[in-house]
Amino acid sequence: MESKTYNKYSNLHAGWEMMTYDKLFDNVISEAVNTIIQAHDLDFERLWLSFNRTDRFIMQSLSSNKNPMQNRQMATNTTFSAIKRLMKAGYVIRSEDYEVEDPFFKTWILKMCM
Repeated sequence: MESKTYNKYSNLHAGWEMMTYDKLFDNVISEAVNTIIQAHDLDFERLWLSFNRTDRFIMQSLSSNKNPMQNRQMATNTTFSAIKRLMKAGYVIRSEDYEVEDPFFKTWILKMCM
């Protein structure tokens, strides 16, 4: 829960900075998200490099709003074990479906994979 509060305040702070210094864009929220992602780019890259190949595949699938359990590129038990490991580490959460816990990291993954 703390990271979601931190994410909200980071986004608000970035938006406030843009409006304060007359860098008002059409979509302040989108620009604030991009600013936060750029600020944490090295952190996200280090985290990404710490993942094994299976974890990266799972994170990419979840970031693209795909269910990795329905993808038959790897065994179901391998996929499930990776999701469980990522959940235990706090990178993946489950509400109705599995999803990446950090929305900024999710956006970074999407941009990095394009």
